[in-house]
Parts: sequence; structure tokens; C-alpha cells
Amino acid sequence: MAKRKSTKKLPAVSKREKGKAPSSAKTVKADRAPSQKASARPKPSAKPQGKVFPIACSECFHEYLVTVVPGVEEMTCPVCGHVCRMPESDFWAKYATHLANQRKHALLGGVFLTLALLSTFGWLLLQLNLPFAIRLGLVGEDGNLGTLNTVGLVGSLIFWLLVAVEAYFYEKSTYRSYF
Repeated sequence: MAKRKSTKKLPAVSKREKGKAPSSAKTVKADRAPSQKASARPKPSAKPQGKVFPIACSECFHEYLVTVVPGVEEMTCPVCGHVCRMPESDFWAKYATHLANQRKHALLGGVFLTLALLSTFGWLLLQLNLPFAIRLGLVGEDGNLGTLNTVGLVGSLIFWLLVAVEAYFYEKSTYRSYF
């Protein structure tokens, strides 16, 4: 028969160097009760009143816009008439955060896509128009394209990689709500 493990907590042993005072952060954490730890986290902002959010009906999957108005307890789908209760303020705060992240990643993805297209087409034009590249000093007089090939191609590949990363984060921050 296996022995039962003890659940008794051992006292914490402090390994403090000589001459150094204990950090105040450690003492504050030790003095707080478990209920205070949960309340110390920043809470989402209050219910975003007057904002418009896209909501999808769980019955007909029609996407419509809902305006958050205080005192309104129900929302109705304009297509099928499905009625459901309005979510709590925590939901709207979380939803607003997701929409802001989605918008940010869409804008960054658009900027990186523009830079990737410009760098790729610029690299291709310099490859096709060798005398112009020689006049700019990007290529030596002998027509050696080593540096131009490497730098131009690697630069455009980095921008394309950034486009892929932002597309991933955009999809990750997408938040659909069905009611």
C-alpha cells in the first residue's frame, strides 16, 4: 500500500544576501490575501456605450450591427426575429479589445503588403533595366548583379514574411460573436 503524501506546507526559507534589504515587491505579495490578488488585476474598461459592434444571429447566421445602449436588455435579429438578451459589460469590453487588435493587425498587414509589393517590383525593374541600375550605382560597371540580387531579394522576402506574420495575428485576433 502506498504511503499518503503530506499536504502540510513547509515554511519558506529566505536566502537573502548580506547587506541587502528584502525587496518591497516580495513583501507586498506575501502580505496580500488570495482575494486581493484577483482584484489587483486590471479590469476591462466600463461598458462601451454608444459603440456599434457586429453580431451574428445564431439562428440564421445573419450578421448585423448592435449599438450598445444602457438600459436595453434584449437584441433582435432583423432577418429572422430571433430575440436574445444583451451581454454583460465585460463581454463588450473584451469584444472592443479584440476589434482594436484586429484593426491594428489589418493596418500593419496592409503597410507590410505595400512595402513587399514595392520592394519586389523595384527589384524586378532593376533586374530588367541593367543600365538604370548601373547609373544608380547599385551594380558595378561590369554588370555584376551579386549585391543587387542578394539585398533586393532578401529585403522583399523579409517584407513578405512580415505580411504572413501579420495575417496570422489578424486571424488570431478575429472574434466572432453569435447570439
